[in-house]
Amino acid sequence: MLRWLRRVASLALLLLSGGNDMQEVSASLPLRPTPDQDGKAPNVLYERLLALLLRLQRAPSELNFDVQLMVETMDVFAWHMHHDRIALAHLIMVLLEGSRLESEKPWGPQLRVYTPACFVDVTVPLGKAELTPAVLEVFLRAHRMAAAEGALVGMQHVFLVLLQSPTFYKILLNSGCDIDIFKDELALAYKNTPMPVTSGTTHHVSQDFDLSQYGEDLTEKARNGRLQPVIGRQDEIDRIAQILSRMMTKAPLLIGEPGVGKTVIIEGLAQRIIEGAVPRALRGRRIFSLDLLNLSAGTSMRGEFEKRMKEIISYLQEHKKSVILFVDEIHSLVGAGKAAGSSDATQILKVPLARGDIVLVGATTLEEYKLHIEKDAAFCRRFQNIVVEAPSKESAMSILLGLRHHYEQFHNVDISEEVIDQIVNLSDRYVKQRSFPDKAIDLLDESCSWKKVSYNKQLVLLRKKISSAEMQGSETTEEDLKAMREELAALEALTAGGKRLELTVHDVAHILSIWTGIPMGKMTEDEISRVLRLADILSLKVVGQYQAVKAVSDALAIQRAGLSPRNKPLGSFLFLGSSGLLMPPPPFPSCHFCIRVLWGDVVFPYSGNRKRSGSCLASSTTFCLGVGKTELAKAVAQEMFHSEKNLIRLDMVEYQEAHSISRLIGPPPGYMGNDEGGQLTEAVRQKPHSVIVFDEAENAHKNLWSLLLPMLDEGHLSDSKGNRVDFTSCLIILTSNIGQQFILDGYKEARAIAVGNKAIGPSTSDEGGKGGAGASGSFKIPGKLPSDVLKRMRQNVLKEVFGYFKPQVIGRMSEVIIFEPLNEQAMKGVLGLKLAALVQSMASKGVDFRVTNSAIQFILERAWSYKYGGRRMGKYLEKYIKSKLAPLLISGKLKSGDRAILARSKVNTNQLILIVCELDDTGTCLTGTKYGTKLVTQEAKAQDADDGEESIE
Repeated sequence: MLRWLRRVASLALLLLSGGNDMQEVSASLPLRPTPDQDGKAPNVLYERLLALLLRLQRAPSELNFDVQLMVETMDVFAWHMHHDRIALAHLIMVLLEGSRLESEKPWGPQLRVYTPACFVDVTVPLGKAELTPAVLEVFLRAHRMAAAEGALVGMQHVFLVLLQSPTFYKILLNSGCDIDIFKDELALAYKNTPMPVTSGTTHHVSQDFDLSQYGEDLTEKARNGRLQPVIGRQDEIDRIAQILSRMMTKAPLLIGEPGVGKTVIIEGLAQRIIEGAVPRALRGRRIFSLDLLNLSAGTSMRGEFEKRMKEIISYLQEHKKSVILFVDEIHSLVGAGKAAGSSDATQILKVPLARGDIVLVGATTLEEYKLHIEKDAAFCRRFQNIVVEAPSKESAMSILLGLRHHYEQFHNVDISEEVIDQIVNLSDRYVKQRSFPDKAIDLLDESCSWKKVSYNKQLVLLRKKISSAEMQGSETTEEDLKAMREELAALEALTAGGKRLELTVHDVAHILSIWTGIPMGKMTEDEISRVLRLADILSLKVVGQYQAVKAVSDALAIQRAGLSPRNKPLGSFLFLGSSGLLMPPPPFPSCHFCIRVLWGDVVFPYSGNRKRSGSCLASSTTFCLGVGKTELAKAVAQEMFHSEKNLIRLDMVEYQEAHSISRLIGPPPGYMGNDEGGQLTEAVRQKPHSVIVFDEAENAHKNLWSLLLPMLDEGHLSDSKGNRVDFTSCLIILTSNIGQQFILDGYKEARAIAVGNKAIGPSTSDEGGKGGAGASGSFKIPGKLPSDVLKRMRQNVLKEVFGYFKPQVIGRMSEVIIFEPLNEQAMKGVLGLKLAALVQSMASKGVDFRVTNSAIQFILERAWSYKYGGRRMGKYLEKYIKSKLAPLLISGKLKSGDRAILARSKVNTNQLILIVCELDDTGTCLTGTKYGTKLVTQEAKAQDADDGEESIE
């Protein structure tokens, strides 16, 4: 008894002297007085002491909100029951009535607790009821339990203490409660509230704390040779060492685009520390890279994340002179661990960073810095920013040469300096959306991996093929088997005797084609040769527009020769001309399909995929797909950018309103769709090497061109989020119908000259006879425009163009190109393309369909239109040819195995007929099966076809 009284007296003296360390008091206080041999301990002294402790525990800094509310409710409950003391029964009643546990849960039925009848039925002032020792003991044990967890006293702690009480335990069992399920429900219903951190408190980390569980030691990796050498970036490493050596240390923050090498700079510092090539203040230090995923994993319980952060900070404070913490993607700490009633990681770091208690280095991107860190001025000022720029091509080349040995050793592949040079050049040209050196290193690494994997795949497939051939026996010839064995021996010889595979440009091009979608063969072709041949190639695809083709080809040649500024697009052109010149390609399976139009009295030679002898005559002229403004853009995309998928077409009809212009670069902040980006900027970001066509430019709002001036002048455009999009690998084309009436008037004037001059246009029919094309009054198709007519037409068109576009827009164009209406030669090519599509459709039905040159001339004279050009020819074929062929196919009069020849009648040259016959096995018409049917009877007009009564527009 004396021994217990001495301990109580010492505690009382501690409390009366102002001590308020609850953890120390709770640990020193016996849970209950130990009775001596003479009797029990003095309950009055014990109760007063416990009441004093409870008043300390009622402070908001020690109890969470739920427990504070429970204590107040117990006072009210006792006052309402006219009881002068608060007993365990009151506590249990309040707990069960106000708990978050649902009565439907399987832990048991609703408990019923009856208040003992021993209480005096008196009226006491509210809040003056005494606490019984049993209640005080529950709170003391709950406090001790919470202090061990570093949390405030919560409802779960009170419940767990009550479970140790025989009375409460018995009540639960009598109610049919499953104790284990009850404890699980407690864990789900209540979570710990962390103890608040005061500014003057120093937290000591436990001795078994290991920082490596939340990251890795970069200096240890450098000591073991597990880090790649750092080439360059010496200035940035010196800058970090300089900042870390200051007396008032600030945290260096590396800011740069993804892939520029921010993390590598820290690895370079770790290697310098191991080598001792750092200032004295940094020698012997360790750099830990924090893994935010490991830090946040398993922190679903409230306060768990803050607890880990406190342990890390305490560890860094105790090891300030020896540990540097590196946090990559430091913006991820903003909001990390934040929950209701708790602080995020940045709030926890502010105080130790401001005092210089910890040494920290961060890294982030410029976009994330502006979005997350810059907005918090208090957190932002703790850092010293270091901007990390992307290295140049020359620096990237040096980096790859320095890393070459490591990749050769890992992949067992030889890498030449020429291949390294191609990797840098190709990644610089085709991978615009990423930065050096990351994109070049990734291309090198994946190319080496592809080389190794493809080689092993070839070996496996060839061995399987040989094994299968040997099992089949007679089905495979000895020559084939010998060839396969020789091929296998050649492959195995590449790595025989420890030799390595050799990485080639072909391997690099293959990987780059996967990244960008550019065909591999085109990429490795000599670009200079392709540019020099571009005019001839485009002339085969775009009929009758050599002037436009030459202008585009010259502009691209100037750019490729390096004579144009590198901060501009490849070229910017304004294409003017009638919309009728547009001619979509027929649905051929090959985009390079060509046909031959023969000007002798010979049938059209193409029939399906069959090649016929005698079809190649000296008088043949070759035409390929495409005529018109948009068709030229497609051809350029195909030849210079390797695919028509690299054509970005924007219909300016959709941008007639002023507010619709913002859709090109993205809505401004605060508007719906701002996160999606702009239609133009996002398309170019995905395909930086493209042909951009602003179709029907005169329909757009005039303010649109002011918005696009930076794109035309400087080769870049910023979207609504401030991201700069590069257009230097793009070809800009504006198409417009402005001034088309002047173009048509010029050609009407040329037509009048053609009618009066027999030398212009076709003067005689190839078949001759009555009503031929050369008859008096027949329609003449003009040839080349006279120079005076062409000059006058161009002046009138440009005058109208300058009336619509601002001078600063026209001044930034490489050239304004007027597309001339198609002349006789070009129109024959267009008609030939239309007929080629019809021939292919008939071939798919098994019909050998042929067209004579006389039929081509017949259609040309009657379907010609200045205003609608090639489009009207397609409609003419629909109305007069296809509509007559359809009934013959449906009725079976024209069937598979037949030959059908479209020709002009020799009896009446104003009539078009179809000659049909059945074919034998040799492709000869069977005797007695030939018959003819009339398709069209129509006179040639002396005026433009769309002005006559037969117009089908």
